[in-house]
Amino acid sequence: MKFKVKHPILVDAIPKGHRTRQLVAAMTESVFDIPELRLDIDATRAVSFETSKADRAKGAPDRTNLLAAEGGLFAPVWASEGIVNGIVQTTSGILISRRLASAAVEAVRREARAAASGDPAPKMVFTRDGGTPAAKEDKVSDKEFLKQPPLESLSNGTIDHEALRDGLAAIRAAVASEFVIVDKTFCRRVTEPFYAIVGKRSTGGDLKLCFGDVPAGMMAAFRLGRLDEARAFMDRLGEGGNQSSLSIVEGPGAHSELDDVALSVANAARMALMAFKSCYHHEYQSKQIVQSLMFETPLEHLTVARKLNDIVGSRNVFSLASEAERIAPILEEIVSFGEGSQFVMREWKEPIGFPMELVVDLWNNQSIDIDIAPRATTSGPR
Repeated sequence: MKFKVKHPILVDAIPKGHRTRQLVAAMTESVFDIPELRLDIDATRAVSFETSKADRAKGAPDRTNLLAAEGGLFAPVWASEGIVNGIVQTTSGILISRRLASAAVEAVRREARAAASGDPAPKMVFTRDGGTPAAKEDKVSDKEFLKQPPLESLSNGTIDHEALRDGLAAIRAAVASEFVIVDKTFCRRVTEPFYAIVGKRSTGGDLKLCFGDVPAGMMAAFRLGRLDEARAFMDRLGEGGNQSSLSIVEGPGAHSELDDVALSVANAARMALMAFKSCYHHEYQSKQIVQSLMFETPLEHLTVARKLNDIVGSRNVFSLASEAERIAPILEEIVSFGEGSQFVMREWKEPIGFPMELVVDLWNNQSIDIDIAPRATTSGPR
């Protein structure tokens, strides 16, 4: 389905009153071709979960349904009036255009930031209401962003037409790739989610559906399709976990290639290293801490801490997951030290502590797919 939308575009130009070339935001018009899919044919239900109270207050439905289609996962677009419908050309049709224009603005801003980081010389020129220029995008509201002067107001002699064509093509491609229409429902691509078991003192553990970021206090991660395993992990914690996890329901499209076990191992490594360092970080007891570190900390603990520090460094947990095979044996050593070691934060012990041993079990008990080729047969006399 095609939609014509007015939106800003960054133009490499010499605007009136300026002597040097600058990135200027102007208004133009584009036609976006959004793919139309059919539920249970081109798209399948992946996960259904209870929408957060904050999002419901902004117009989101009580439950959010993620749909799996070629190219990723998609969620319905909603506004203050509710879910945006992609076919009825009434008020909902206007909402579609606004969402597309908003996505175009986001693409413009991404390009603006990339251009500024690549060449600090150009300055971005955005126009405030009344024609006042603003050098920073955060000084311009979304409403003002959509009221930039028309592209035609810039004379042909000031515009880099090649850059303009590339900019328009990039924006149209970015917007079109982010949206689909599934059975009249306007949907936008979402980051691949995963289930995170998060430790809480009040409940012992909580199961959350996370998008892209590792939540604070995460104990283990489980990819889509492994909801039952995530709940079983919570049961092993001994506290039962938060029953809100029951509001999550998986569908036939719940599938992911995320290496969740490696992510859990990487997260445990970061937590263990952080715990060890926190034991020896106190600005008012430096002498006692040095004494403890030098003469009371077992050498094998120091050796393990150095191994972890060499691997973990400043890497984020997703990057660190590629080192899971090296990390797992180190975690096994930490488990052998017992719950009283410096690798376990004291506050983790209430009510359940960090389940290092369970994370190691996840690694050791992974299912391994082995393809066995059929035995070759021979014919004829022996």
